[in-house]
Amino acid sequence: MVKLSENRVALINLGTTIAAMDELDVLIKFYSEDKPGPAYVTFTHVDGPGEVKVQFDRKNILPTLKAQKQRLVDYLATLGVEA
Repeated sequence: MVKLSENRVALINLGTTIAAMDELDVLIKFYSEDKPGPAYVTFTHVDGPGEVKVQFDRKNILPTLKAQKQRLVDYLATLGVEA
């Protein structure tokens, strides 16, 4: 059982976490296809330099996307949610 008193923020943000996983699934599927060219990524940060656009080799971005998805799956598991 998940205690609301201990997991309030996580439960409030559950929709955001699930949406992030869905977005990662779309990117993983796209970058799993054998296509020429790099992955184009835009980074933003509230306190940073604004938008920064970079390119990554497709073979390098895929493991990163998969690792981030696994991180979210592992996080949900700590709440007792199987993803």
